[in-house]
Amino acid sequence: MEFVIAGVITGLALIVALYLFFALLAERKEVAYLSDESGSYRKLANSHWDSYKEAYADLEAESHQLEVAEGLVDELEVALRFALADLEVAEAEIEELEEESDDLEESVGEALAGWAQADALSKTTLDWGERVLGLLERAEEERL
Repeated sequence: MEFVIAGVITGLALIVALYLFFALLAERKEVAYLSDESGSYRKLANSHWDSYKEAYADLEAESHQLEVAEGLVDELEVALRFALADLEVAEAEIEELEEESDDLEESVGEALAGWAQADALSKTTLDWGERVLGLLERAEEERL
């Protein structure tokens, strides 16, 4: 009976030892899992942090580009205002030139009318000159 009691005690000790061994293995496994999991969370947090830094750098670059673009728009607006002012001056000069052109056209019309009158007068003068010469020739012939 002593052997049976010793066997039962040894069996119980063996069961307790196996339980403790498996409990220790389970605890190590859980610690390893948790450390892997915290490493995963750390990796995930680092990945998010890196993504944030990249997004922030991109945002700063876009902000700088926006400032440059706004500066160019301001310069373009100033240039456009000067161009519009120049255009208004050019339009006023064009109107003055059109008025002068109309005046010149009128003067040319008057000059052409004057030349037509002068041509008619010179024709009339030539006709009168020919008549006078004709009369002078007749008078000279009659005198002879």
